[in-house]
Amino acid sequence: ELDPHSVYISAKEVEAANRNIIGSFVGVGIRFQILKDTLMVVNPIPGGPSAKVGVRAGDKIIKIDDELVAGVGLKNSGVRDRLLGDKGSKVIISIHRRGEKKLIDYEIKRDKIPVFSVPTSYMIDDEIGYVKLTSFSRTSYEEIHKAIESLKNQGMKKLIFDLQDNGGGLLYA
Repeated sequence: ELDPHSVYISAKEVEAANRNIIGSFVGVGIRFQILKDTLMVVNPIPGGPSAKVGVRAGDKIIKIDDELVAGVGLKNSGVRDRLLGDKGSKVIISIHRRGEKKLIDYEIKRDKIPVFSVPTSYMIDDEIGYVKLTSFSRTSYEEIHKAIESLKNQGMKKLIFDLQDNGGGLLYA
């Protein structure tokens, strides 16, 4: 029995889960979710290969290398198998974008994708700083420390520490 905030990860999925903990992987650079049997781009990772070619949040991936992936019962591991790969290798995704009648094809060259647990930090006003933590990884402590020090140097006296949508990660972190 697991508590409602814990998920069992099979041995097969441990390697994929560790990519977010380690701090980098090689792939197309998207955060995704499977909704109603359709692969949805939640967010292209800023500066990553998908963002560079124009993939957007909300895009629905229908085909990967001419293989239909919508409506076929695709699982997270199947997405990773198709989108991760060797640095410099290419993959073609066909997406459906709201407002477009035809599928849009993107050829994406896989690259090393850094995974930051603090994707953003900034001053909201003269006194209030904002730090968003999306996961607990090996680099979280250093990233948080760096963000808070930078905000203190900008005059921060109060902090909003955003843990919304934090997927968890390393317990010691």
